[in-house]
Amino acid sequence: MSEIALRQIIGRPSLSIVVPVFRNAPSLATLVERIDAAMAAAGLSHEILLVDDASPDDSWARIRTLATASSHLHGLRHARNEGQHVAAMTGLTRAQGEICVVMDADLQDRPEAIAGMVARLQQGDAEVVFAGRVGDYQSWPRMLSSRLYRHVLLGGLTRLPTDAGMYFAITRSGLARLRTLRPSGQPMLIGLLAAAGLRCESLPAARAEREHGTSAYSSWRRLRSALRMARCALFSARAPDGSGWPQAVLAEPRIGPAEDRR
Repeated sequence: MSEIALRQIIGRPSLSIVVPVFRNAPSLATLVERIDAAMAAAGLSHEILLVDDASPDDSWARIRTLATASSHLHGLRHARNEGQHVAAMTGLTRAQGEICVVMDADLQDRPEAIAGMVARLQQGDAEVVFAGRVGDYQSWPRMLSSRLYRHVLLGGLTRLPTDAGMYFAITRSGLARLRTLRPSGQPMLIGLLAAAGLRCESLPAARAEREHGTSAYSSWRRLRSALRMARCALFSARAPDGSGWPQAVLAEPRIGPAEDRR
């Protein structure tokens, strides 16, 4: 019997879906509905961890409402804004699934792609599978800068797929190795994945246009993020005590249906 099947029997989810949240209040209900529908169609038990990165809108109120109505949704809230990558790390450190997924909250990442990534991981050849972004999902200047970033930095400095991004699935064993790394500079998950030397693949996944709001990544911010990613990829090292990730301060205890059990 596989570990995933065993976890389902003992009441733990086979899959954890971690979603950093910042100014995404309008999309959260639809996102959760689509995740639940996609996982039901794939026959995957799952939990959802929504991590509010001190969002200035009413994202936290929406998360509380969703958690009250759900048997598998958990909310965490940072005391201060830490950035998308740290928010994802906060969720990953608390995830229970044998496979963990990180995705955006803005509905550009299609939840329907998760089943394909999970199926690929279950074949056993890869430890990380990215949803390789395809399609014209933003303006051409932003598409150009994005492609330059991916081909120059991802293709030139790392062994990651050039279409890698913050939509990926990772095995529990891969996550354990990833968490031993102490980030160099500001934590950047893509850089840490490169530094960890995990076996990575990508599957093409069409990315949708943004339905609500605008991207927080200007061209200048994207450049700074690229430089931080490069530093993280090249200079991160394993922590002597085996646990290298920083711990963000939470504004209040986690909300959700199963806290007493964990």
